[in-house]
Amino acid sequence: MKIGVFAAVASAVLVCLSGFGAAADGAVRATPVLDVELAFDTTSSMGPSLDRARKDALEIVDGVRNIVPDARFGVVSFRDRSNPEGEYQTLQPLTADTGAVQRALSTLQASTYTSPTKPPEESYNLAFHRSYDDNALGWRPDARKIVVVIGDAEPFHSGSAGIPGCQSKHVDPDGLNVKTELNGMRKAARTLIMIREVSVWTTTSLACYQSLSALGYTGGAARDGGSSDLVTPLVALMRGAVAPITVTPASRFILPGTATRLTATVANPNGFAVQLNSLTLSVLGLTNATAAPPPATQAGTTLTWNTPQTLQPHSTVVVTLNAKASSTPVMAKVTATANAQFEAGNAFTSVGQATIYVTRRLVIRAHASTRRGSIGGSMPVALSKSASAIALSSRAGQFTIKSGNRSVTLRPSAYRLSIAGDRATATIRVRVAGSSTLSGCAVGTRGTLTVTDRSLGANTSNGSVQVTLPPRCSPGETRWLAHAGSVRASI
Repeated sequence: MKIGVFAAVASAVLVCLSGFGAAADGAVRATPVLDVELAFDTTSSMGPSLDRARKDALEIVDGVRNIVPDARFGVVSFRDRSNPEGEYQTLQPLTADTGAVQRALSTLQASTYTSPTKPPEESYNLAFHRSYDDNALGWRPDARKIVVVIGDAEPFHSGSAGIPGCQSKHVDPDGLNVKTELNGMRKAARTLIMIREVSVWTTTSLACYQSLSALGYTGGAARDGGSSDLVTPLVALMRGAVAPITVTPASRFILPGTATRLTATVANPNGFAVQLNSLTLSVLGLTNATAAPPPATQAGTTLTWNTPQTLQPHSTVVVTLNAKASSTPVMAKVTATANAQFEAGNAFTSVGQATIYVTRRLVIRAHASTRRGSIGGSMPVALSKSASAIALSSRAGQFTIKSGNRSVTLRPSAYRLSIAGDRATATIRVRVAGSSTLSGCAVGTRGTLTVTDRSLGANTSNGSVQVTLPPRCSPGETRWLAHAGSVRASI
């Protein structure tokens, strides 16, 4: 059975050919066309990464061309508005000439610019804006367009704009708004891939880059660059961008022995067809796995569909998997692997994965700090039959806020935990259990502690903690970006 046969079963195949990706005569293009912009933060902190880019230039081009042979590349450089070497440069318009790309990458130079008033942000918003508003690169109208940004800082105002994981509160000196620019990229079908280069000078989190890339066009993703290898993460992200595959569980947390459902989606966001040769689901920690449509073969909890199928432009294929949780707590994993190829390209794989926690207990943590203060503590949570919304009383656990020599200890009395997709929000009613140097803050004073986790199960800083207390009980800081995952399974 072909994978796409079950459209009526799971609304699996959605095809839209309305103009995007069409050739000049109005027909859907059969030959894959890919334009890739390589945009580098060329401030001084990026020096080692630029050295790698120059060294790895040919491997970067060859790695992408193994996916799409006629891919074209353009190279841009950006810094900050006051940098004496310039804020933005187009070093090489889009070209299929490998030598020209290599020469452009060889000209990348880190520019040192220091000023006591210079903020840590760089002109990422301008790079986003130019990718769709300025055609100096020469984008082909019918090409799939991917913008690869390699850097170690974040856009201006990204924290104030509510981008999860980002912290910047500085206004962009170019008058640009990060959400407006990412929305512009999405409307112009620019997929954003971000590679964070990690060093002692890095001023942003991977969670910030992941959030930024998710706001662009389909297929966006982010990853940390290797200490000595830029090619591997870049090519892996490119594969995922041209044929993204996602695994979406009905719930990240389930009770032992209960049934669960998830979907695996293979998308073709390109203006040209993709051949899906096979799809494999590997299930670890779950039993009694069944799927719609039925797989061609099933060996235990490994399910395979291996009848080749053509995915038309802008269509998706969805497989629905039903399974049962183990009888004991465990961290279950479902991995989907799609083997695909383009008409004129080599076969490649795209991988998606989801983690499901089989458990009876969760832990809500609040661990965060700034220069002005910190919060620490946790409370246990009993997982109810439905993990989508839990409202119970609890007197277990405690949280302590510190700022200088001031502190206040809070104990929970009741809570509500809401879980939707990868996001969880815990609203906890708390009472003051003790304080130091805070006159008038009586024991028993009530308040609210709100913990938000936007990447359930991942040990990332994609969350926040907020405390609401009477002014007399507030030691200073009342809102923090969390250091790590705030809602965790107790396994």
